[in-house]
Amino acid sequence: MYARVATATLKPGTSDPAGKKWTEYMEMFKDKGLHGGYLVVDSSSWKMISITIWETREAEDNYATSPEQTKGRAAMSQFFAEPLSVSRYEVIAKVG
Repeated sequence: MYARVATATLKPGTSDPAGKKWTEYMEMFKDKGLHGGYLVVDSSSWKMISITIWETREAEDNYATSPEQTKGRAAMSQFFAEPLSVSRYEVIAKVG
């Protein structure tokens, strides 16, 4: 499995609509290799972390270069106070 971790700072007060939009957006990838994901936020600093888990590197690559991803990132950008930063990792251990 592979993880894609995106970080940004949200505009204050936008965590609820950002969470709804992220969930709506990520749902379309459930049958395209998305194993699961989390969107977390520190409500005191508005730091946001999106963690998505992909079944294969190919599935994550396909997501990263898809028109849907470009469209989704553009839709989410309305909530960002700073640009999104993305990192990619291989999952080496899992609990649960």
